[in-house]
Amino acid sequence: MYFRQIYIFILAVSIFSTGCEKLVNDPGGEDTNVEVDNGLSYWGGAYDDFGHAVVQTADGGYAVVGTQYSTDNQDDLILVKFSSTLVFESDTSFGGANSAYNNVANDLQQTADGGYILVGTTYNAESLDSDVWIVKYTPNLAMAWQDTIDGGNNDVGKSVHQTQDGGYIVCGTSNVGDNADIVLWKITADGESHSVFYSETSNTNEVGNYAHQTRNGGYIVVGTSYSTTNATDIRLIKLNSSGDTTVANGGGFDSTYNVIDGYFHDKAVFVQEIDDGMGFVVAG
Repeated sequence: MYFRQIYIFILAVSIFSTGCEKLVNDPGGEDTNVEVDNGLSYWGGAYDDFGHAVVQTADGGYAVVGTQYSTDNQDDLILVKFSSTLVFESDTSFGGANSAYNNVANDLQQTADGGYILVGTTYNAESLDSDVWIVKYTPNLAMAWQDTIDGGNNDVGKSVHQTQDGGYIVCGTSNVGDNADIVLWKITADGESHSVFYSETSNTNEVGNYAHQTRNGGYIVVGTSYSTTNATDIRLIKLNSSGDTTVANGGGFDSTYNVIDGYFHDKAVFVQEIDDGMGFVVAG
C-alpha cells in the first residue's frame, strides 16, 4: 500500500518550492516526520498529502501549505510549520464552510504580524461550483478569519500577496459565460470585504497564475492567454496603483509572449520584480 507525503528540501541556503509529492510505504496511519537525509524531510499521515507552496518564515523555519485527504473522503487545507532544520513544529487543517467537499490551498505568505495568509478554492454547495477561498492564521496557527469570493463559475485563487496598505491582493481566474478571465481581487486587512481590482475583458480564455505588488505601488501579473491558433501564450500585465495598464498612466503594459509563433502551449507560473527595479523575471 502506498500513500503520498509532503516533503521539502533545502539546497545550499535557498528554499525551493515544489509540488511536494512522494510515494512511500504506509507506516500505519499516524502522522510522521522522518528525516530521510540531510536537508530532506517528509511529513504526512495515512492518506495522500500534497504540498503546494512553501515560504521561509521570519524565525528561519519554513511553512508549507497544501491539501490533506481526510477520513471524511475529502481534501482539507493543511498548513505545516517546520524549524530551520526541517523538524516538524506544528500543523493545522481546515475543511471550509462546506466540509463535505474538497478544499484546496494553493499559495501562502507570512504576513507582517507573523501570521499567515492562504489562498485556494472551496466548494460552494449552493451554486455547485468552486469559489476563491482566503484564510488568515495567527502566528500560532489559530484561524483569524476566512473569506470566500463567488465571482462567476468555478473561481480559482492561485496566489496571494500582502500589499503596502496591509490588505491583500489575490490573483486567479473567474469563468464568466463561456470564457475564463484573469482577475485580481483586493481584500481588506481584516478580511471583512473584497472587491475586483482588475478583470480581463477579452473574449478568449485567460488564466491568472501569480501577482505581487511592485515597488512603485503597482502590480505585476502573469498567466496564460489563448491565441487564435488555440494555443496558449505567456501573458504579462503591469498595472499601476489604480489598475490601469496604459503606459501613459503609470508605466503599465499588457503583453503576450510565445516561443515559436504561438503554435504551442506556453505558460507562465511566476513573476518577480528585479532588484534594480528595471524589469521582471518570469518562470514558466
